[in-house]
Amino acid sequence: MKVKIRSKKLSVARKMPERRHREIGEDFDIAKSEVIQWIASQPDLLLFVFDQLQNHEIIYDPELNEWRGIDLYEA
Repeated sequence: MKVKIRSKKLSVARKMPERRHREIGEDFDIAKSEVIQWIASQPDLLLFVFDQLQNHEIIYDPELNEWRGIDLYEA
C-alpha cells in the first residue's frame, strides 16, 4: 500500500527498524522511548521539524546570531 509522504525528509521513517515506545506494563516516559531516540538520531527528520518551526514558531535574530521562540518576551 503506497502512502503519500508530505515531505521527502519524512520518508526516512518508512525504514525505521522495530523500536519500543514504552515497555509493556510501564508508564510512558518520553526519555525512555526507543522510537523518539531513533527519530532524534535522524538528521532529515530533525531538519524537517526545524523547517516547520522556523519563521512561524521560532525566529532568527541576525544581530545576535541566535534563534528564539516568537513568544519568548511576551507576558
